[in-house]
Amino acid sequence: MGARDGPAEDEPDVPDPDKPGELALADGPADRTVPIEELLGAEGHHYSTGWQLEAIGDTTETARENRASWLRARVEDREPDVPEPSVRPVPTFEGGDMLFVVGRNRAQDGYEIVTMYPLPPRLSR
Repeated sequence: MGARDGPAEDEPDVPDPDKPGELALADGPADRTVPIEELLGAEGHHYSTGWQLEAIGDTTETARENRASWLRARVEDREPDVPEPSVRPVPTFEGGDMLFVVGRNRAQDGYEIVTMYPLPPRLSR
């Protein structure tokens, strides 16, 4: 788990989905990953479920861009000019990690875990 430079002052603290656990807040702790097996035991992966965005071509980059355009059109109450995003279930979380995302607390005087979710093995380190 490494940290990278935090975002510029005018940029939000957003994790890079292709580099889970790599976000470090400018002045705070980085997100952390823990192996699911270490956290929940040898059978812990059976308790995780999730969905993956279907790639378009060889990458999910276009799929993410299309999903954003599709959602924007729906919010604006207009017909999307891209296909509806499609997803598939994650086949297994065996060998995967749990990602703990850290952010500022409500009082802005400390940090807390703001969410956590399982990562399938191909996204884990």
